Amino acid sequence: MRKKRPIHLLQDLLNVKRDKNPLPEEVVQIKESTKELYYALGSLKQAYREVIFLRKMKGFSIKETAEILKWSESKVKSTLSRAIVSLEKALQKEEYGYEKSIR
Repeated sequence: MRKKRPIHLLQDLLNVKRDKNPLPEEVVQIKESTKELYYALGSLKQAYREVIFLRKMKGFSIKETAEILKWSESKVKSTLSRAIVSLEKALQKEEYGYEKSIR
């Protein structure tokens, strides 16, 4: 899981948590990965956290996210792009074992 891009990691964690009977080792791995990801998200600027939360965790469209944040759609797109790069750097900086995969 740690070799995946942050957003894919985030989506995988959310999907695996819905599994009713994960194996004990999966539970430990999920908890560690979740903790690492939340620490990295916490180190981001508030605008970055908001746009990642709305777009990737809640699944809002670009238009819906722009309306919620009262931003233009282009600002949502550019901020999300910068937020993902920043999140990748935060995960690498904190030595969470994250390795950037090919996009």
